[in-house]
Amino acid sequence: MNENEKHNIALLRVAILGELVGANLEHGDLRERCIEAARKRWIWPDGTPDTVAARTIENWYYAYKKRGFAALMPHDRSDLGKSDIRPELADLLIRAKRERPRRSLRRLIKMMVRAKLAAPNELSKSAVHRLLERHDISGRPKRGPSAERRAFLYEDAGELLIGDALHPRRQVIVPGGGLRKVYMLSQIDCATRYVPESVTSRTVYVNKS
Repeated sequence: MNENEKHNIALLRVAILGELVGANLEHGDLRERCIEAARKRWIWPDGTPDTVAARTIENWYYAYKKRGFAALMPHDRSDLGKSDIRPELADLLIRAKRERPRRSLRRLIKMMVRAKLAAPNELSKSAVHRLLERHDISGRPKRGPSAERRAFLYEDAGELLIGDALHPRRQVIVPGGGLRKVYMLSQIDCATRYVPESVTSRTVYVNKS
């Protein structure tokens, strides 16, 4: 995280504190104002909307009173660039995230545990987030009109196949000069979007005359 990004985050934290910045409040009033701010959703510098815990806002308030604006700037971790996740497990997490960018931290961890690749308490959300952040894949793709939408999404190939039929609007000319209506019947795998089979079926012959 560069200095400009840290500065923008600190500015947002000031905005979240709002009138608390210059107020001299009793502890009860402070807690009430923090709870009120925690109910709102804030847009972070990267465009992600999120809420902030009341306790966190209260901690920012005391830090600001003690050391000013600089106290609201995030600090680099002492273990920056290091990972407490096993290399082979880290590689699997990165591959799983790149395969489907909308996978959440909870989902990624659950996948590793269910596959018996990680112990139930081996992975923490913060550790996985740091790993993905170092590879610039921590965020989720933004939704929008052009975003890909998959209502049926399975994790493993072969879990569910869906059949569909394509009906061309026009009849096709077959050898001999006749016209026939053609249907294309296909099956698609919901996890991989692979089409294992696709065949055509022709209806009764229709003479051109």
